[in-house]
Amino acid sequence: MNRHFFSFQVISGVGDHPLGIAFNPVNKDMYVANEVSNTVSVIDSSTNTVISTISFGSNSAPVDIAFNPTNNDMYVTDVGLGDVSVIELSSKINLTT
Repeated sequence: MNRHFFSFQVISGVGDHPLGIAFNPVNKDMYVANEVSNTVSVIDSSTNTVISTISFGSNSAPVDIAFNPTNNDMYVTDVGLGDVSVIELSSKINLTT
């Protein structure tokens, strides 16, 4: 039987109850949706450190993330509000508010 052993690194500093994670092919960052914190953590994929946090409203609960590499927008599903937020990553502006 072949056994494979993997090393792993824990990335601290993300918000409470991280659920969805996605890689942005444009800027090479990772994004983590934190349901309870109402935030999305931005992780530098070359250093595996949290470099920024995008906040959502108090009734929000972001759970999943997708990217449009053509315009570099990020789409975040929000079960708290029952909608999808569109974030313009160049300015981190929520285009849906």
